[in-house]
Amino acid sequence: MIYPGTLISQAKQLHPIRTIHIDQSPLPGAVEALKKLRSNSSIKIKFVSNTTKTSRKRLVQQLNEIGFDIALDDVMTSLTAAKLYVDQKKLKPMLFLEDGAKEEFENKDFSVSEANAVVIGLSPTNFNYEKVTRLLLKNLFLQVE
Repeated sequence: MIYPGTLISQAKQLHPIRTIHIDQSPLPGAVEALKKLRSNSSIKIKFVSNTTKTSRKRLVQQLNEIGFDIALDDVMTSLTAAKLYVDQKKLKPMLFLEDGAKEEFENKDFSVSEANAVVIGLSPTNFNYEKVTRLLLKNLFLQVE
């Protein structure tokens, strides 16, 4: 499930609206409430999500498919923050993410021998024993040498 929260900045204060949808269903009145809020040009609306299973692009697409009208620039996720950090520090991350979430990193998933950082998200298919073991062995050998 994805539970993005909405933050509304009005008079320089942030007010959480909380969950606007569960799975592929908007909560009753959520789409209409967003439209009403947007009709007031003095209210700035941003969406924040802690999801790590999907990219921001896919999240926005999913929300728009169920009736919301949300732009990519209006959404910040934990993966967005991780990507900004990775870019700022010029890191080469090994990604323990679902394939749909790797899109946030433009599918730049570095191998064990190339990686100098790790990004971990909810990923039953890609956060597995084999990858973790290879990474641990690499780091153990680096520390020994």
